[in-house]
Amino acid sequence: MKTTILRITRHSADQQKLESLKKAYGNVEIVELDLHYGYDPVVAVKAAVEEKNAAVLEPTGPFPVLKKLAQSVSDGELSVEMIRGQLARDPETGRVKVIGQEPGGRDILGFSHYERVLGVNKDTESEDFGELLTESL
Repeated sequence: MKTTILRITRHSADQQKLESLKKAYGNVEIVELDLHYGYDPVVAVKAAVEEKNAAVLEPTGPFPVLKKLAQSVSDGELSVEMIRGQLARDPETGRVKVIGQEPGGRDILGFSHYERVLGVNKDTESEDFGELLTESL
């Protein structure tokens, strides 16, 4: 049986991301949407998850949106596993590695690994900032 992974992003998954997802979930179907979250990102994502019958969600967006989605997953409102890709970083400087450029000049950032999002750290929570609680896949 295939695991459907819903990636909400403007960028297609490269080979390294696909291999990482296959390693973690086995037989996968990747669905990529450039979804506009609108006023309520949970409602928009819930509709997409149900329409695509997704078991795993990889959203991208600003922290307040990710925070709402993570909270709705931990509360059971969204019945999916939420994951988040982590960027490759230079071990000496900690800066994100740039591995190329798109035709329009936008940097292509290196991928490191995926993490499962467990929730929001209440100790660091604020309206616009905070920390997602994660564990490596």
